[in-house]
Amino acid sequence: MICTSCGKNTARFFYMEISAGGKTISGCYCPDCVRNNPEIKVILETFQQNRVSFPQKSCPFCGMTLEDWKQSHVAGCARCYQIFRSHIKREIKKYHYGSFHRGKIPYSENINRDFVLYFENEMRRAVAQQDIEHVKKIKKEIELFIKNG
Repeated sequence: MICTSCGKNTARFFYMEISAGGKTISGCYCPDCVRNNPEIKVILETFQQNRVSFPQKSCPFCGMTLEDWKQSHVAGCARCYQIFRSHIKREIKKYHYGSFHRGKIPYSENINRDFVLYFENEMRRAVAQQDIEHVKKIKKEIELFIKNG
């Protein structure tokens, strides 16, 4: 967009004011016009003074902030894991298949990992829905799967 004040430079600042009567005043200004126009400069300074800053989440025991954890991916103390739990779980899920350890699946046995995951998920759904018949059916399928390899 072009600056509404000088009409030649690219606008970097966008201003919109809505009055109590619903009337809007808007404009697009380049950095030069903002520096040279005292009215616009006062509006921007007022905006910067009134801007709300949110406190950073930090550990009350070691003082580590969430930003520190995001950079290092190392907790400052044991309590950091509780305080930054939701962020840590999200990061773990990015790099691993889930947020908990499943153990090793031996290579010597021909167990299809996807099949095991399918059974785990089906069992969780059935238990959550309290569908006992479906749980029994899944158990039988698992037993057949283990017998047949």
